[in-house]
Order: sequence, then C-alpha cells, then structure tokens
Amino acid sequence: MMLDKLTKESFEPHLNSNFELTLDSEIITLELTDVEALQSSARRWGKKKAVAVKRDPFSLIFFGPHDPAFRQDMHPMKHDQMGEIGSIFFVAIGEDEDGRYYQAIFS
Repeated sequence: MMLDKLTKESFEPHLNSNFELTLDSEIITLELTDVEALQSSARRWGKKKAVAVKRDPFSLIFFGPHDPAFRQDMHPMKHDQMGEIGSIFFVAIGEDEDGRYYQAIFS
C-alpha cells in the first residue's frame, strides 16, 4: 500500500480494530482507538500563497501492551483488511494501567 495515498477516511472504517506492528522479529498487536483530522500548517500559519496539499493531515492513536515498549521510530504495520500498510513513524504519547498509547501523524 502506498503511504502517500492513505487518508483519514482510509482508517476510519477500521477504528477499534487490531493492527499488527513488527518490532524486530516480534509481532505486536495495537488497537486503533482514534482517527482525527488535523489542521494543515499552511492554514495554521496563515500563509496567503496557495499551497498544493496532497492530503489533509490526520492523526492515528493506537493502544498496545506495556511490554514490549518501543521507542519512537518507523515500524512496519499491517491490517487484516487493509493489508501491508508500510513503515509508519510511531511516537509513545502516554500510558495507563492497561497499556501504552502511540500516535502516528500523516501530513
């Protein structure tokens, strides 16, 4: 799957479903818990010049187990319906008693 073709709408039907992330040779199951539209930086900074935007930016929030924790990096991901998605940059954004939250931003 071409990462540059993915949109917020690509992920919305899969909210609350499981995705598989590959960490070294281990498969980690993450649940997609939120899909959110983000404001584009061109609009946020008030640029007057028109900017060609390939897609509207969006954020994905995933929830996974405490262990193994993984650091912010590119990780291959797949989904049983979407197939191989490609390597996505994940950042740990928090944790609670049940596990850890990770975010991926597409711009």
